Amino acid sequence: MGLFGLLKEKCVYCREPIEKEKEINAEIKIPGYVGVFKKNFCSQEHINAYKSEVSTVKKTSGGGCCG
Repeated sequence: MGLFGLLKEKCVYCREPIEKEKEINAEIKIPGYVGVFKKNFCSQEHINAYKSEVSTVKKTSGGGCCG
C-alpha cells in the first residue's frame, strides 16, 4: 500500500480507498451534532446505506444530552 495509500480518500461506509476524482461527496446529518458534515463515498448505494444506518441509530438511541 505504501505512503500513497494512506493519503487517498476512503469511503466512510466500506473504508476502501477511492480513486482520485471518483469520490462522491455527500452532506450527512450526524445525530447529536449541529449541522451537516461533508463525507466521501465510493457509490450512491453506500450513501443510501450509511444514511439509513445513521437514521436507525438516531431512532434507537435514548434522549438527553448524553445519548
